[in-house]
Amino acid sequence: MSRQHSFMAFLAREGETATVTRVTGDACPCWNWRGTGYSKEYHRLPGSEPDCNGTGLQNASPAQTTVKALFYEAGLMAASPTPDVRLPVGELETADLVMLGCLDTSDQSFEDLSDLEERKDKVTRSSVDYVPRKVYGVTFGGDIGQAILLKKK
Repeated sequence: MSRQHSFMAFLAREGETATVTRVTGDACPCWNWRGTGYSKEYHRLPGSEPDCNGTGLQNASPAQTTVKALFYEAGLMAASPTPDVRLPVGELETADLVMLGCLDTSDQSFEDLSDLEERKDKVTRSSVDYVPRKVYGVTFGGDIGQAILLKKK
């Protein structure tokens, strides 16, 4: 049994349930209108698209996945002796979390979260929404999963 398979089995038994929401849609013209990302100014112009609220997407549709993972206060991970999960101290606040590992509960497989984007996607744990800031690969003698820095909304 691989290390990742063993870790996924552990998450199935001991992990905490959360919901990952990925938002997809059509690219909003405002996003690169002046080359600076989201532009409120663009949406104020006559005949412009409805405001995309900073997501950069029109006709947005969310897709949710129920997952199991381990959650830690971000401050605990900052001093981790394992370099794979050490986080930059300047990015941490008391309400932030680190999500370790990610098991898709529908098929008990590893859920890759490297595609999450801070401006549109979210992770919901215990009815609290968090935005993904950074995704780190985690290896303990082999690739077992990911650590995700989550900022409280």
